[in-house]
Amino acid sequence: MVASPGWDPPSASNAELPGDWARELDRHGVSMSVPMARVPGGESSVADAVGAFPHRFHGYFMLDPLADGARQRAERAFVGFGLRGLCHSPAMHRLSVQAERLAPLYECTRWRAGCRGVSCSCTRQS
Repeated sequence: MVASPGWDPPSASNAELPGDWARELDRHGVSMSVPMARVPGGESSVADAVGAFPHRFHGYFMLDPLADGARQRAERAFVGFGLRGLCHSPAMHRLSVQAERLAPLYECTRWRAGCRGVSCSCTRQS
């Protein structure tokens, strides 16, 4: 017999998830959160939360800066979905945070209204 994890499973519908998340935040006295889309295409579910509760959710998304269409995906997340931050891990792709290949992504975040920043996971190169 497997024990219950002690939490309710998420709603089957993405349309219901923002309400689920907001109720969970309320239950714990949290007024604001930064949900992050961690897989390609996950931006739409985070955008649903931002759209439903724009003062509670500030959406971010993970991005592989080397993937085809990375800049276009970033533009869509910012402009089309209203997300506010981009997260990536240059070290995972064996890049310096100063790599010239990343400049277009940094540039597209620089002039976005509402963009709060870029989050990087870095390691020291020896």
